[in-house]
Amino acid sequence: MNTDTEQAMYERLMQPSSMFRIFVPNEEKVKIFSHKLLHEYLYLSDEYRDPPKIQVMLQIYLSGIASIFYELPNFGGLIGFINIVPEYKAEITFKLWDRTLWGPTFLRELRNLTEMMMDELRLIRLYSNTPDKKMEKMAHLCGFKTECAQRYGFRWNGRYYPLKLLAKTRAIKGG
Repeated sequence: MNTDTEQAMYERLMQPSSMFRIFVPNEEKVKIFSHKLLHEYLYLSDEYRDPPKIQVMLQIYLSGIASIFYELPNFGGLIGFINIVPEYKAEITFKLWDRTLWGPTFLRELRNLTEMMMDELRLIRLYSNTPDKKMEKMAHLCGFKTECAQRYGFRWNGRYYPLKLLAKTRAIKGG
C-alpha cells in the first residue's frame, strides 16, 4: 500500500461517522466501563466478572494493539473491534447502555461502520457472540447471521444461557 492510501484509510478509521468517534480512554470513562462490565446484565460471563480480570482485559483491549474502540454519543456505549487480523478477520463487541440511541439512524450507521471496517481492513470475517436475544436481533439487522449456539456457553449470576455465535462474512476472491 502506498502512503496516500494508508493515510486515507487511517482518516476513515479515525472518523467513520458523526455517530461514532474513536474512544479515548480517561480515568472516569474506564471506571464507568469497568463498572458496566462487572454489573450489567449479560455483559460478561461470570468467570470474567472479577475487577482484577476486567482491569487486565481493558489494558489489553484499550492499548490499541489489534483493537479499535468507538464511543457512542454522550458515552452511551462502546463498539470495539478486537483481535484484528487484517486481510482475514476481527471480532466485534457491542456494549450499548444508552438504548435511547437505538433506532434506524443508529442501525444504518452501525451497518456502515461494519462495512467500512471490513473494506478498509480487507476482512472476510467479522464475528461476535452474545447470550442476549436483543443484541442478536440488532446484529441481524446489521447483516450478521447466527452460525450456531453453544449450549450453556455463558453464565451470568450462576444462570446458564446459550451463547450465540454470529458472523458477517464475504466471499474469498479467487477462492
